[in-house]
Amino acid sequence: MKSRILLLLINLASLKADQTPFSKNTADPGHLCCNKLFESLPSKVHLPGSVEYERQQYDYYSLQQAELQPSCRVTPTTSSDVSLIMKTVTTNLCPFAVRSGGHSAWPGSNVQGGVTLDLSQLTIIDIDEKRGTVGLGPGSRWKAVYAAMEQYNLTVVGGRSPNVGVGGFMLGGGISLLSFRRGFGCDNIVNYEIVLADGTILDVNATSHSDLFWALKLGSTNYGIVTRSTTREELQVIIIGGGDEIVSVWHASLDSVPGASLTDTPTIADSTRTTSLLNLVGDLQSSAFVETGRRRTYTLTVKLDAPFLWDVFKHAKDIFDKLEYVSGMHWYLIYQPITKGFPIKSSETGGSPFKVFWKSPMTT
Repeated sequence: MKSRILLLLINLASLKADQTPFSKNTADPGHLCCNKLFESLPSKVHLPGSVEYERQQYDYYSLQQAELQPSCRVTPTTSSDVSLIMKTVTTNLCPFAVRSGGHSAWPGSNVQGGVTLDLSQLTIIDIDEKRGTVGLGPGSRWKAVYAAMEQYNLTVVGGRSPNVGVGGFMLGGGISLLSFRRGFGCDNIVNYEIVLADGTILDVNATSHSDLFWALKLGSTNYGIVTRSTTREELQVIIIGGGDEIVSVWHASLDSVPGASLTDTPTIADSTRTTSLLNLVGDLQSSAFVETGRRRTYTLTVKLDAPFLWDVFKHAKDIFDKLEYVSGMHWYLIYQPITKGFPIKSSETGGSPFKVFWKSPMTT
């Protein structure tokens, strides 16, 4: 067993296999929808036992997600596909789930016995230099987004982990290495293309369906399925950052001169350097953040208070030190400071539901 304190500082297509549809006589609503979708989108519906079904099932961050077995997985490639799927599952009352990157630690982007919409083929990265925006498909991963934009000396207020999907990040607020400069990822959205439960496709922004636009910034999939997020571009930034291998301390700074070390403890290894956002998030690819396994995640947001945070660590250590004998178990304590700079830049950039909660600097 190993323990680590992770301190995040922010200054910081489809493979088609031979498939046979389910019996049309089954009363199972999941099977019913899968049959109907197979008739309309045969190359995009993947049944248990097919190569693509098994590949998608394997590609989850959490084993709790992968263990759920949907009746079929559907991989839309257009918003029209998503519209057809939504009409089918809502009309026939079929249970369904939606996955973009599949990076959540708890079940939610997979379903038992229903239909899983896998958005991994909605990966458009449409850079519009004249308008200063980029349109992103929900299935795009941040590593691919940063690599595409770096060619134009551009970047975006996006995720810190390379394999996180755009969809979940943008619909969950989105803490970025650029948040001190531009607020949360969702603050920089200028338009959502969304498919509603009845299959209607809408463009949602500050002047069209503005109430829905506001709600989507923390709305997850509760209001519909977003098939494209258009966000503001940023000029490429050079970041001083990396990791100190003492405990796992990750830090990044937009300053041109490196700041003082976060600790006086000698490091075993130090990857801190001047680099691009693409390269820095690549470091996290091999860090503790991306280990796979069965997960339990709990969060608590409190007012910033150093003694309290040390108390949390001490109590956690008391609990988990007694479980040192359990092979393969790891525990992590992640501190995410949320300082005054976040709401200030959030309001300047566009604002989001987050401002309802701001009282003082906090940590999660």
